[in-house]
Amino acid sequence: MRQSRGCQYRVSAKALITDQNHKLLFVEENKHHGFELPGGGIEIGESVFEALQRELSEELGAKLVGLAAAPAYVWFIGGEVVWLIYEAKIAEISEFAASVHIAGAGYYDVNELLNRQADGLGYCCRLNHRDLLDYMKGAA
Repeated sequence: MRQSRGCQYRVSAKALITDQNHKLLFVEENKHHGFELPGGGIEIGESVFEALQRELSEELGAKLVGLAAAPAYVWFIGGEVVWLIYEAKIAEISEFAASVHIAGAGYYDVNELLNRQADGLGYCCRLNHRDLLDYMKGAA
């Protein structure tokens, strides 16, 4: 957590990664909170690139090979969390590695996850799904 003027907030770097079919990469959290964008908290002293490189390696066994200069979106969630969402590229991997926090991962159409009841979009992505839908329109 970072502290500023008496309030605490967590800043996370998240990745927008698309495949050749213009689907977005999502990770499924072990706690069954649904599918969210890959990435996580930026540690003190880390750059956004370093944070995403670490998180993508931990979550997916993936190597970050490219990152946009500025975030595509900034999401404020519940007054305590800030997500900086960057377009990113990873080295091609044949199979995603499961981790302690991540049950699985894959490329999905945003509408497909919106319509899934039991394990659709996670809370943060569901709150901001219009940004994801707009992004996918531009990526197609």
